[in-house]
Amino acid sequence: MSNRRWLFPHWVLNPEIPILQILSAEPSCRPEPCIIELMSKIKALAPAKQRRLPKISLSRANSILLILIILINTYVILAPLFPVVTFWWEDHHSDRRQALTAQVHRAKQPVGTAPVNQPNHVIIPSMLLDQPILEGPISQTYKILAQGIWHWPDGSSPDKGGNTVLIGHRFTYTQPKGVFYYLNKVNLGDEIALTWNNKPYVYKVASIDVVPPTQTSIQDNTTDARLTIFTCTPLWLPKDRLVVVAELEQN
Repeated sequence: MSNRRWLFPHWVLNPEIPILQILSAEPSCRPEPCIIELMSKIKALAPAKQRRLPKISLSRANSILLILIILINTYVILAPLFPVVTFWWEDHHSDRRQALTAQVHRAKQPVGTAPVNQPNHVIIPSMLLDQPILEGPISQTYKILAQGIWHWPDGSSPDKGGNTVLIGHRFTYTQPKGVFYYLNKVNLGDEIALTWNNKPYVYKVASIDVVPPTQTSIQDNTTDARLTIFTCTPLWLPKDRLVVVAELEQN
């Protein structure tokens, strides 16, 4: 027997291949005369290499990631501005402001001529706003605010006098156009009509301020009949509150 050491490919040393079975099946076979035939049989029994999934090149993956980053940043920057275009178009190409102003004027008419069975709602022509007023406990604050304008339950109501407080979102990335997005369009002297329990109330804007969220006194009750509306500001960094206070003009 030669002392030469036989070198086999790595697949020959695979423990899953029944080498002893092959050798026992070929008792007359010796390594030197049969090596080629033996290796061909072992190779035939070797498990097929698994197909590798196509790999995405690193440069392509970086390009895809860069595109995603650009799209996300573009949305973050431009989303707060989308409603501005909507407001401009509606204000200049429709008669909505005039129609809402006419509703405010009708609210000044005697109560007997007011329509009945109306939901509680507020009309602000300068915002092109005509929205229902929602009620609910403080425990459901986020749920109600996601639906629209919330009447602060710990405050007063128009029929009781005092400070009626309305709260609403201005902007969120899931809902860019909040109900009070255009609250900054309100000016001193603007009129606001509010229908409560089928009775109209008309207020005139007396003050507009920006206050920190810690100034909760804006929600306190008052001896005079007023309407307080506030929302978060500014759009990209809502760290403060935009507060509009209107005094009852006519009951």
